[in-house]
Order: sequence, then structure tokens, then C-alpha cells
Amino acid sequence: MAVVDKESSEKFQKLVEMAPDLLPKLPWSKEFEKDKFLMPDFTDLIVLTFASSDVPLGINLPNYDDLRETLGFKNVNLGNANSPPDKATINLFMDEKDFEIFQNYSSEPDILVTALHELIGHGSGKLLTKDNVTG
Repeated sequence: MAVVDKESSEKFQKLVEMAPDLLPKLPWSKEFEKDKFLMPDFTDLIVLTFASSDVPLGINLPNYDDLRETLGFKNVNLGNANSPPDKATINLFMDEKDFEIFQNYSSEPDILVTALHELIGHGSGKLLTKDNVTG
């Protein structure tokens, strides 16, 4: 169960709108991109409950590439699934001052990386497969 974060969803949607200009600037050849980019809806959700022991940071739906190719897709960021690091659970080799900075500013880059992963990785990249060769 989740609630849509409308303000944050608008920001993600702006990223989607910028995608046609950003995709050609990526450092790989066009052969790795889908033949036609379908603009997804991009929603940011505040997770209230999740029936799993681990909550992903983002989801690309549907999870089947052939359906994404023909029907389109939706990117979902699970905004509050990303929590700041806890020094007790992370083995960090930095002093207290640096850890405080890291803890205060680590969430925003993680959210951006997740958004780009969903949009560019699942959304615009081709699913690479290796044909089975016999004989």
C-alpha cells in the first residue's frame, strides 16, 4: 500500500520529458537503445506497507520486456524506501565529521541513481540476449 507523492512525481516526470534530449548523449552506441523510446509515466510513492522482507528503491512495470515494448511501461520510485545509512550497520572508514556529511547528503544521489536506472536501464535500454547456438 502506498500514497503518491505528487510534488516529487512531477520532478520525475520532468526527467522523463528530458529523456529524448538526454538519451543521445549517453556514452554508448544507439544499438543498445530501444528502437523507439516510449515515454513512461514516472510516479514517486510513499510506501505505507510492503509484503516483503526487502523493499526495492524503484520498480519498472510491467516486468516483462516484450510487454514494455508493445504496451509501454511505468517507472515507480519508492521514495521512503531509501533511508540514510546507519553507522552501526555500515563498515565505514571515515571520521565522525565526514560520516555526518555522508549521512545527511547520501539519500538524494541514491534517489537520482535509482530514477536514472529505472528510466535509462529498464526504460530505454534494449534487453540483451545471447542466442543459443547448437552444433
